[in-house]
Amino acid sequence: MRGHEKPSHKDDPECENERGNPSLVLLGPTCHKKSITLVCLAHGFSYAWPLDVIWKRDGQAVPRFSAATEEPKAEGKCSFGIASRLSIATSEWKEGHTYSCHVRQADIADVKDEMTSESRQKSKSGLSEMQLSLRTGQFIFLLLAVKSFAYGTALGIYTACKKKSV
Repeated sequence: MRGHEKPSHKDDPECENERGNPSLVLLGPTCHKKSITLVCLAHGFSYAWPLDVIWKRDGQAVPRFSAATEEPKAEGKCSFGIASRLSIATSEWKEGHTYSCHVRQADIADVKDEMTSESRQKSKSGLSEMQLSLRTGQFIFLLLAVKSFAYGTALGIYTACKKKSV
Protein backbone atom coordinates (compact mmCIF):
# COMPACT_ATOMS: atom_id res chain seq x y z
CA MET A 1 0.00 0.00 0.00
CA ARG A 2 1.33 3.48 -0.85
CA GLY A 3 1.94 6.18 1.75
CA HIS A 4 -1.20 8.25 1.06
CA GLU A 5 -3.36 5.40 -0.08
CA LYS A 6 -6.35 4.67 2.10
CA PRO A 7 -8.01 1.29 2.18
CA SER A 8 -10.61 0.77 -0.50
CA HIS A 9 -14.05 -0.52 0.26
CA LYS A 10 -14.49 -2.13 -3.13
CA ASP A 11 -15.29 -5.57 -1.76
CA ASP A 12 -17.13 -4.44 1.37
CA PRO A 13 -20.76 -5.65 1.09
CA GLU A 14 -21.98 -2.69 3.17
CA CYS A 15 -20.66 -0.32 0.52
CA GLU A 16 -22.50 -1.95 -2.35
CA ASN A 17 -25.73 -0.01 -1.63
CA GLU A 18 -23.92 3.28 -0.99
CA ARG A 19 -21.79 3.21 -4.12
CA GLY A 20 -22.98 5.52 -6.85
CA ASN A 21 -21.56 7.27 -9.82
CA PRO A 22 -19.03 9.97 -9.00
CA SER A 23 -20.28 13.47 -9.70
CA LEU A 24 -18.84 16.96 -9.85
CA VAL A 25 -20.17 20.46 -9.57
CA LEU A 26 -18.36 23.65 -10.49
CA LEU A 27 -19.30 26.58 -8.24
CA GLY A 28 -18.55 30.19 -8.85
CA PRO A 29 -17.63 32.73 -9.63
CA THR A 30 -16.89 34.18 -6.22
CA CYS A 31 -15.69 37.72 -6.75
CA HIS A 32 -12.80 39.27 -4.86
CA LYS A 33 -11.23 42.68 -5.53
CA LYS A 34 -9.04 41.68 -8.48
CA SER A 35 -9.75 37.98 -8.89
CA ILE A 36 -12.47 35.40 -9.37
CA THR A 37 -12.49 32.03 -7.64
CA LEU A 38 -14.07 28.91 -9.10
CA VAL A 39 -14.62 25.92 -6.81
CA CYS A 40 -14.70 22.34 -8.01
CA LEU A 41 -16.42 19.80 -5.72
CA ALA A 42 -16.28 16.13 -6.69
CA HIS A 43 -17.74 13.30 -4.65
CA GLY A 44 -18.85 9.71 -4.80
CA PHE A 45 -15.49 8.10 -5.54
CA SER A 46 -14.88 4.60 -4.17
CA TYR A 47 -11.24 5.24 -3.31
CA ALA A 48 -9.41 8.17 -1.72
CA TRP A 49 -6.33 7.76 -3.86
CA PRO A 50 -5.48 8.58 -6.58
CA LEU A 51 -7.85 11.43 -7.39
CA ASP A 52 -6.40 13.75 -10.02
CA VAL A 53 -7.90 17.24 -10.43
CA ILE A 54 -7.14 19.06 -13.68
CA TRP A 55 -8.33 22.59 -14.45
CA LYS A 56 -8.61 23.68 -18.08
CA ARG A 57 -9.10 27.02 -19.80
CA ASP A 58 -10.52 26.72 -23.32
CA GLY A 59 -9.51 23.05 -23.35
CA GLN A 60 -5.88 23.67 -22.36
CA ALA A 61 -4.56 22.53 -18.97
CA VAL A 62 -4.00 25.31 -16.43
CA PRO A 63 -0.71 25.03 -14.49
CA ARG A 64 -1.25 23.13 -11.24
CA PHE A 65 0.26 25.91 -9.12
CA SER A 66 -2.70 28.12 -10.13
CA ALA A 67 -5.10 25.92 -8.17
CA ALA A 68 -5.39 24.90 -4.53
CA THR A 69 -6.53 21.30 -4.22
CA GLU A 70 -7.29 19.67 -0.89
CA GLU A 71 -6.52 16.10 0.09
CA PRO A 72 -9.37 13.64 -0.61
CA LYS A 73 -11.82 13.38 2.29
CA ALA A 74 -14.04 10.51 3.42
CA GLU A 75 -17.76 11.07 2.88
CA GLY A 76 -18.95 8.30 5.15
CA LYS A 77 -17.51 4.82 5.07
CA CYS A 78 -17.68 4.03 1.37
CA SER A 79 -17.28 7.28 -0.53
CA PHE A 80 -14.59 9.93 -0.99
CA GLY A 81 -14.59 13.46 -2.34
CA ILE A 82 -12.19 16.24 -3.19
CA ALA A 83 -12.32 20.03 -3.50
CA SER A 84 -10.19 22.38 -5.57
CA ARG A 85 -10.16 26.16 -6.05
CA LEU A 86 -8.92 28.09 -9.07
CA SER A 87 -8.24 31.82 -8.82
CA ILE A 88 -8.13 33.88 -12.00
CA ALA A 89 -7.85 37.59 -12.72
CA THR A 90 -11.20 39.37 -13.04
CA SER A 91 -10.12 40.78 -16.41
CA GLU A 92 -9.36 37.26 -17.66
CA TRP A 93 -12.79 36.03 -16.51
CA LYS A 94 -14.53 38.87 -18.37
CA GLU A 95 -12.85 37.77 -21.63
CA GLY A 96 -15.36 34.90 -21.80
CA HIS A 97 -13.01 31.91 -21.62
CA THR A 98 -14.44 28.48 -20.83
CA TYR A 99 -13.12 26.96 -17.59
CA SER A 100 -13.56 23.32 -16.75
CA CYS A 101 -12.67 21.07 -13.87
CA HIS A 102 -11.89 17.40 -14.51
CA VAL A 103 -11.50 14.80 -11.77
CA ARG A 104 -10.14 11.44 -12.77
CA GLN A 105 -9.48 8.28 -10.82
CA ALA A 106 -7.29 6.01 -12.92
CA ASP A 107 -9.51 4.23 -15.45
CA ILE A 108 -12.37 3.89 -12.98
CA ALA A 109 -14.05 7.29 -13.15
CA ASP A 110 -13.75 10.60 -14.99
CA VAL A 111 -16.14 13.49 -14.32
CA LYS A 112 -16.13 17.13 -15.43
CA ASP A 113 -18.09 20.36 -15.39
CA GLU A 114 -17.45 23.66 -17.14
CA MET A 115 -18.58 27.28 -17.21
CA THR A 116 -18.00 30.56 -18.97
CA SER A 117 -18.68 34.07 -17.74
CA GLU A 118 -21.46 34.41 -20.34
CA SER A 119 -23.22 31.19 -19.43
CA ARG A 120 -23.30 32.01 -15.70
CA GLN A 121 -24.40 35.62 -16.27
CA LYS A 122 -27.24 34.66 -18.60
CA SER A 123 -28.45 31.77 -16.44
CA LYS A 124 -30.60 32.62 -13.47
CA SER A 125 -30.99 29.02 -12.32
CA GLY A 126 -28.99 26.75 -10.06
CA LEU A 127 -26.08 28.48 -8.39
CA SER A 128 -27.13 32.00 -9.41
CA GLU A 129 -30.40 31.56 -7.52
CA MET A 130 -28.49 30.10 -4.59
CA GLN A 131 -26.13 33.10 -4.56
CA LEU A 132 -29.10 35.47 -4.78
CA SER A 133 -30.78 33.61 -1.92
CA LEU A 134 -27.59 33.85 0.14
CA ARG A 135 -27.37 37.60 -0.47
CA THR A 136 -31.04 37.98 0.50
CA GLY A 137 -30.42 35.94 3.65
CA GLN A 138 -27.44 38.10 4.56
CA PHE A 139 -29.53 41.25 4.05
CA ILE A 140 -32.38 39.88 6.19
CA PHE A 141 -29.89 38.90 8.92
CA LEU A 142 -28.41 42.41 8.87
CA LEU A 143 -31.89 43.93 8.96
CA LEU A 144 -32.85 41.77 11.96
CA ALA A 145 -29.60 42.68 13.75
CA VAL A 146 -30.27 46.41 13.25
CA LYS A 147 -33.89 45.96 14.36
CA SER A 148 -32.76 44.07 17.49
CA PHE A 149 -30.20 46.76 18.29
CA ALA A 150 -32.82 49.50 17.87
CA TYR A 151 -35.32 47.57 20.02
CA GLY A 152 -32.68 46.99 22.72
CA THR A 153 -31.71 50.67 22.70
CA ALA A 154 -35.36 51.78 22.93
CA LEU A 155 -35.99 49.32 25.77
CA GLY A 156 -32.89 50.57 27.60
CA ILE A 157 -34.01 54.20 27.27
CA TYR A 158 -37.53 53.31 28.42
CA THR A 159 -36.17 51.41 31.44
CA ALA A 160 -33.85 54.30 32.36
CA CYS A 161 -36.72 56.82 32.09
CA LYS A 162 -39.03 54.59 34.11
CA LYS A 163 -36.45 54.35 36.93
CA LYS A 164 -36.04 58.16 37.00
CA SER A 165 -39.80 58.75 37.27
CA VAL A 166 -40.21 56.35 40.20
